[in-house]
Amino acid sequence: MELATRTQADLTVLIPAFRDTFIEDAVGSCLQQNILPSSIIISDDSPNNLVIKRLQTRKDILYTAKECGVNIQLLEGPKRGVTCNLFALNALWNKKTEYYHLLLDDDVIMPEFYQTHLANFTRLNLLGSVSSRCLIDENGEVTGIPALPDMVTKLSGIGVVVPSEFLFKTVFQPALATNWLGETSNALFHKDSADIMFGRAEGSIRSTPGLGDISLFLELGTRERLGYTHQYLGGFRQHSNQHTSGKASEILFFGYADWITLARNMLKHERIAEDVSQSIVENHMNVLFSNQEKFSAFPTLKPFFDLLWDLKNPKACADFDQKWQVALSAYFYDLDVLGKNMN
Repeated sequence: MELATRTQADLTVLIPAFRDTFIEDAVGSCLQQNILPSSIIISDDSPNNLVIKRLQTRKDILYTAKECGVNIQLLEGPKRGVTCNLFALNALWNKKTEYYHLLLDDDVIMPEFYQTHLANFTRLNLLGSVSSRCLIDENGEVTGIPALPDMVTKLSGIGVVVPSEFLFKTVFQPALATNWLGETSNALFHKDSADIMFGRAEGSIRSTPGLGDISLFLELGTRERLGYTHQYLGGFRQHSNQHTSGKASEILFFGYADWITLARNMLKHERIAEDVSQSIVENHMNVLFSNQEKFSAFPTLKPFFDLLWDLKNPKACADFDQKWQVALSAYFYDLDVLGKNMN
């Protein structure tokens, strides 16, 4: 589609970048949209600002953005991990546009992505709209598709509101929970969801730093404000330098630990059965404690392991959730002011 024939949406793309390897693909896919975003904000958390330096050498990308009328902002990130980088991006964006897209630096979207999701927002009363994704390799080649619940695979491709009962039943499977919806990269959000994502409520990144995507999807689903389209509109890149590659890291720890707190919370709200919650908690605790030696390289995780150990004692369960949130508040002690110096 010619540049002059494309329209723009009141939409900001937020990219929390810490790798420069695939950043051109991510930004390029945004500039190839049938309906363009109005702005792209990239917060560079890489060592020595490698992302900024790499994009500054790509005059073709910057020229295309200028010709399309897309404002690209390249900013130095807080250098304190992905969660802090997300909060910095939120402070910079500050609900200036009607919609926002949290695109990870190694993922890509297809040209129909914004067009399809914006149509869903027009037809349905949504705060978030999710679509199916392909698996891609380091070269961007499709290698497969993630497993989806049978009901989802039978959808016609027209966006629908995800029933909350179906959502909880398919996510919280016995033994290990599963995030079949994917990441924020394959979702578009209305600005009103930002208060949930970046606030203190359940479903926020602050409450579940390792599962900010699925916890937000669950919260929107509870409100019957989550849509889903079974079209493969995004590419989830699998490579050796990603958070889910299996290498011990703080974010990987929370990726397991947050399922424990989510399962307990869903039980408290009677969203899942007690046996399902208990099974998820036990299995994810086993994964964490079997890898405790690897995670010991991160001293900041010790308070969380201490709490998980206490959780084995039934008498400690009563105030576990409160203590966990206190520990998270200490871990992210300055999220409320983060980003103010970046404006």
